[in-house]
Amino acid sequence: MRYILSALVFLLTLAPLSFAKVVVFWQPGFPTAESQPVERATLETALEGMTPIFANLEELKDPDTLQDANLLVLPYGSAVPADAWPAIQKHLEAGGNLLTLGGRALFVPVRWQSGRYVGDMPTPNYARHLGLDHSYPVPQKDWTNFAWEEVYGFSGPAELRAADVYVLGMGWGGRSGDYHGIGYLLNARGEKIAAPVVSEDYRDLRTSGHPMLGARCVFLNFAPQSGYWESAAGITLIRNTAAYASRGATLFYLEMLHSTLMKGEVPQVVVHFRNVRRQRLGEPQPGTVHLDLLSGSKLLASSDVQCSGDTVQQDVV
Repeated sequence: MRYILSALVFLLTLAPLSFAKVVVFWQPGFPTAESQPVERATLETALEGMTPIFANLEELKDPDTLQDANLLVLPYGSAVPADAWPAIQKHLEAGGNLLTLGGRALFVPVRWQSGRYVGDMPTPNYARHLGLDHSYPVPQKDWTNFAWEEVYGFSGPAELRAADVYVLGMGWGGRSGDYHGIGYLLNARGEKIAAPVVSEDYRDLRTSGHPMLGARCVFLNFAPQSGYWESAAGITLIRNTAAYASRGATLFYLEMLHSTLMKGEVPQVVVHFRNVRRQRLGEPQPGTVHLDLLSGSKLLASSDVQCSGDTVQQDVV
């Protein structure tokens, strides 16, 4: 008999992170580049329950603001506060997480000059610290639908209204993490046109000296249509991506011990589950993985695996 093993990891059952502080950069008069402005009330609604700290430029420059912060949110599209870059870089290299809303992540440096905020020409100089070497607008505009990539365990709104989408190209500087799309715009034939929601996990334990080990960066690299951020779908997207980013780089996959089974033989699977930042900090990381054993659409058996960050071998009977 042919069996198909499917698994869902319920990351929301993880114990709370000790680094639970969420910092949102918020500076009146700061320009939004290659995106639509986000209202503070929208961010407060989307991040309700996360107790966000809204920090202006001077506060963000203060090393204490991002001390022990789990997540930094940059809501001004491609615009990055260049004057606060040393603090942002330190946060990332400590394994801190990042969420950028709109545009191209970190591609337009903005500085305070002569009593006003001035944006420079787009440059990859800041994004290269994350392994992002170049960016350009997606030329195709014939998308008709939007779908999530289910393999990454992320769920969000069914609607994403994008006016433009940007490609973020990976470089060869040695800092690139596991970069992948978690949401795609599709054309009428169901083909993937662009990924307006992408994630980058720094989780390769073989490079334990990596300065960003344990960090997760989520980029909403699109310019939304007017009013999208304030819509129910836009608020849900911000809320869910903030929660996803705040969990940090996570390693999860299943390993079947036998590719085929004799009749009556018990299927066995090795569950690999590890939150890299928690491992880097020496913290416990309990969680639950739910396994279903299927034959076609028929459910044969289920099992819940309690994980502690170590490899667990589980019989599914």
